[in-house]
Order: sequence, then C-alpha cells, then structure tokens
Amino acid sequence: MLTKCIYLLQALLLVLLLGCQSVPPLSEQAPTGKLFHYPDGGSAIYYEIAFGDIKKDTAIFTYAATGCFSLKYQLPQYFSAIKANATLYALNKRYVNDLSFINSCGDDFVRANIFKNRQQDFINFVKAKNAELSFKPKNIVLIGVSEAANVIIKAATQLPSVTHIVIIGSGGFTMRRSLQELKNNHLLNKIYDIDQASKMIKNESASLQKNWFGNPIHWWNDILDVDPIEDYLTISVPILLGVGAEDANQPLASVKYLEQKFTEHNKHNLTIRIYSNNGHSLSPTARADLFQLLNQYLVNN
Repeated sequence: MLTKCIYLLQALLLVLLLGCQSVPPLSEQAPTGKLFHYPDGGSAIYYEIAFGDIKKDTAIFTYAATGCFSLKYQLPQYFSAIKANATLYALNKRYVNDLSFINSCGDDFVRANIFKNRQQDFINFVKAKNAELSFKPKNIVLIGVSEAANVIIKAATQLPSVTHIVIIGSGGFTMRRSLQELKNNHLLNKIYDIDQASKMIKNESASLQKNWFGNPIHWWNDILDVDPIEDYLTISVPILLGVGAEDANQPLASVKYLEQKFTEHNKHNLTIRIYSNNGHSLSPTARADLFQLLNQYLVNN
C-alpha cells in the first residue's frame, strides 16, 4: 500500500512539474518560420540557419522530437557549437505552429504523428531542400534527437547522399524494451509500467484524446515496437551518438546493445560518447563536445 502511494505521489509530482512549465524564452537570433509544402498537399514549418563562412559546403537537416513542440525554441543555441560552413534546416512536425509548446496541438496533429508519416515527411523535405541548394554540398548531415533518432536512421537508409549522422538521447532498443529496462532500474520510472499498460494502449489505440503519461495512446501504440537495429546496420557512413549517463528516458543498456550489434556485424562506423552528470537533454558542454567531434569529421571528409 505504501509503495502504491509513493508511485501515485510521484505521478502527481510529474504532472505538476509539467503543468507548471512556462514557455521558454526565444533567442534574439531565433529564425523566422518558413512553410514547406508536401507532395500530398500538407505542409509544415521549418527554419533555416547559416553557420560559418558565406561560402557553404555542408547541409545539415534535423527534425522535431516527441510531442507538439516547435524547434524555434531551440534555435540557434542548441547547435551553436557547429563550426562548419553549413546551412541547417530544422523541420517541425505537421500541425505544429511557429510557437507551439508542450502539447498544444489538436486531433489533426495526433492523427498525423505516426512513424511512417514522420519518416516520409522528413525524406521529402531533405530531398526537396537538397535540390534547391545554391551550392553542391561536400557533406550532408542528419541530426536526430530522442524520438527523432529513429526517423533520422530510417531516412538515412533511403538517402544515399547522406555523409554523416548525429544521434542524441537514443539507442538500439525499441521503446517498449527501453521502458521495461527503465522500470527495473529507475524508481521514478516504475510508474511507466509498460507491461501493465500494453493492453490498455492496444485497446484504446484508435483514441485521439486519451493520453498515457504525457502522450496520446494513439502515438504510444504506433511507436512502442519500432525497431531501429536493422536500419542502423544498413548504414555505412559515420554515426556519432551522444547520451547522458543519467538519462531517465533512455537506458544505457540500449546504447550498449547497439554497440554490441555493431561489433557482432563487424561494423566500425559508430562512435559513442557517454556524458557523466547528464540527463536526456545533454548540457551545452556535452553538446559542444559532440558537435566538435562532428566538426572534425566534416573537415576531414
């Protein structure tokens, strides 16, 4: 009974923390949103940022992570350690407006926010923007943070022009397996009991309004068993992966599993950086270290 009360208090604390979050301030250099039109008639907002010298040789593409959240809040500071002569394109999900924060989108967003849609949207975006570039890129880099990692990896298997990949806060487990691992090793995450919730998620998968721990059940049902391993092992270009040692959303066992799979298949294109005293959102210092490594790769390419 006491244990149950502790979990309920932890869940309540989590709700209160999320509910009390204020909208983060925008950087003075935050870019203006532009509209990208998909072949099916839909659209999404994206941002364009220039790094380095006027003469460019690198194109960088990134995509939004979990939830209805505009990338505008992270730009340009999140990527400030990138020193390449590059143009970065950051794509919001469909139905996420310029200033969306937390979960402020409606049913259209929930309906569209499934893995195969995100994957195809990102591929269409990269292909279209590459075709419009005013320079011939020596490097084409994909950056995926958290949920977006699997989209990036899947897209890379279908975009032969990609030369480098950066992954932050993700590994080789399915989300189901990650949650099972977290439940066993992190007290707070015992409230995320996916084994107990699975039946409810499956039965309620058509619902667009019902949530489970901050995200629609519709989304959970779609993403729980997406397995990235085959896609990772298909890729031959350098992959840089950075994770926090204290990440409460991504178990280190998932990263070790990915490393093990690369070793088993005699693949040597994965470089892992584990940052102590870091959680799911890497600190500016940790990101700087990871992006400095990317800078070296780009110079040497």
